[in-house]
Amino acid sequence: MTYAPEAGGAEYELHYCARSRAESAFLDELEKNPRVRLHFDDDPDGQRLTIAADLGPPDPHTALYVCGPGGFMDFVISSARGAGWPAEAILKERFAPVEDTAAHTAGASFRVRLARSGGEYEVKDGESALDVLLTSGVDAPLYSSRQGICGECIVRVLAGEPDHRDDILTKSTGVIEAVEQAETA
Repeated sequence: MTYAPEAGGAEYELHYCARSRAESAFLDELEKNPRVRLHFDDDPDGQRLTIAADLGPPDPHTALYVCGPGGFMDFVISSARGAGWPAEAILKERFAPVEDTAAHTAGASFRVRLARSGGEYEVKDGESALDVLLTSGVDAPLYSSRQGICGECIVRVLAGEPDHRDDILTKSTGVIEAVEQAETA
């Protein structure tokens, strides 16, 4: 998580939270990085993550990226939202799908139209847009988990209002542009 922003010269701060210092991954490397703040449940209370103190108020030029176990993520996200962080500034990547996966594919059918090829595909209740496109022979290489948790498929929506049935995308992102890029490659 630190290599890409370091290589690109990006400004960032990483808050690494874990239950125990003794069971933490990459600790030797993370402790040497001045942009990393460590928070452990088994260390003194003063070093634990607090949204107000550690993240501060929302900034239009700052995004909050959260990954980890569901309960931890829910705590951080709800705390950040309570502190005024807008949903579109909070990016998340879950290690496992949400419990109610049926809710992510439930709803009325809708159509996906690919701008460059003109192809149109109907996505029915219980299906995902990605599954329909792949079944229809469309090359959509930008995906990983197929569970709506990894964020690999995040791209800009070209038109319409997305009907997100996942746990990561927002109103301003979707899967359509990734397919368009693949079609022209």
